[in-house]
Amino acid sequence: MVSSPSVPSTQANFSTELAERGWRMVNYTQANGKINTVQVPLTAEEFLHPQEGFHLPNSTFHDDIAGHAKDILTRRYANNPNVGVFRDLLVEWDIPGQKDHCPDTFVAFGISNKDQNRSKFIVANEGVRPAFVLEVVSPRYRKEDREIKVIQYARTGVQEYVIVDRRREQLFQTLALMDECSPKLC
Repeated sequence: MVSSPSVPSTQANFSTELAERGWRMVNYTQANGKINTVQVPLTAEEFLHPQEGFHLPNSTFHDDIAGHAKDILTRRYANNPNVGVFRDLLVEWDIPGQKDHCPDTFVAFGISNKDQNRSKFIVANEGVRPAFVLEVVSPRYRKEDREIKVIQYARTGVQEYVIVDRRREQLFQTLALMDECSPKLC
């Protein structure tokens, strides 16, 4: 149990903060012994390395882009039983000290069963790592998506990292290019 978390001054501010930052549920014990469960905004570290049950920030733009990317890539590899396309699935890396990530969309080549039900993509069990990752920038965590994840994904061996940033109104690569097939994805 943890001590009572701090809460923004108004419910409207708190709701906005939860929507922008994402949240996790925390139990805390009141002075009278009663246990309460509250939503606590994610920290930057928790956003970078979420755990099962964390609620990451999302928007219709974010959802549309990540969903569209997964649809395009799923169609592209529909006839290849060794290529898996995943969305919002925790990735457990096989690198000591490297914490989990939860890419918006990713592709892994050389898997043994793409239709297997997975609650987590465990690199050590799969024998392969994600080769392609697409992340839609979360406005509250711009630095994490555009800078920190670039370094972390490179360290884990991700070959191609696509960043979709609505604020900059440019893409490092466009979804149209993905549909035509990026050289590393063909």
